[in-house]
Amino acid sequence: MRSPQKRCFYCGRWFRPDPRTAAQKACGGAECRRMRHARACQSWRIRFPKDDEARRGKTRAWAKTYPDYWRHYRTGHPSYVRRDNRRRQRRRRAG
Repeated sequence: MRSPQKRCFYCGRWFRPDPRTAAQKACGGAECRRMRHARACQSWRIRFPKDDEARRGKTRAWAKTYPDYWRHYRTGHPSYVRRDNRRRQRRRRAG
């Protein structure tokens, strides 16, 4: 028996949900997956606000132990530097 079709919460197109999931709300489109993931991350941050602070503290402690890590990484990965610079430029323009 085939599962009935549902309408995607994000794009509005019809899709057949995976029968192994109880409440699938999004189709498998790349943009819909990206939006669903962003929404899930936002929900997590709202429910667990201290989690990000704890992670930031651990990251900073690690960075003090390895102060030149990013300088060496950027030297060896120019494609990362270009991508990161473009990302920061877009973010600044968006405000």
